[in-house]
Amino acid sequence: MLTCTFIFLISSGSGQTSNEFQPCSKPCSLPAILIATLKRLLKILAALILFVIGLSIIRVQPKRITYGHYAGECVGNCGTIYEVTNKFTHVDTTSFWQSQNDLSKLEIKRQRFLEKDDEVNFDTKKISVPLIMLLDPRTIFGCPDCHDQGGYYLDFTLLGIKRHYQIDKGSEPFYFASLTKDIDNKIKAVNHELTKYGR
Repeated sequence: MLTCTFIFLISSGSGQTSNEFQPCSKPCSLPAILIATLKRLLKILAALILFVIGLSIIRVQPKRITYGHYAGECVGNCGTIYEVTNKFTHVDTTSFWQSQNDLSKLEIKRQRFLEKDDEVNFDTKKISVPLIMLLDPRTIFGCPDCHDQGGYYLDFTLLGIKRHYQIDKGSEPFYFASLTKDIDNKIKAVNHELTKYGR
């Protein structure tokens, strides 16, 4: 038989903390200690799950966001990318393929544009992204354009961190299942404004 005095160490970001179970007035068995430990672990697991859910639900609109679609086997505009800030929207149909080997260096040219003088609400042309995207180590979802089906592109700067992604339709991350649909809707909205202002 064992007493209930049991040290349980939990590793935290600030170091290690220890919590001591108070001794029982009478000896207790190993199963009692295991049950207490499992309860503690379940609380930690529940907290982590709630943390991930929170990061998935909370969405933020970046000051600058770039999105578009591309295809390797095509004729015409094979990589149309839209850059949206608080002051303008630029559309570029050539730079994506020139920068494909290192998309962190992608710079959008001002081939077609909307600017503040056009009285456009640029915030409505942005996509709100879940905070969890900042923590996702992946930059490719699925296998975009592997079978000549094309792919989607997204990049943004948030909290000083720049991230870029290539997405295969149907392989969106679980926390942003509507990602490619949202990109399509924003592209449609920008193109409507471009047509309206003769751009």
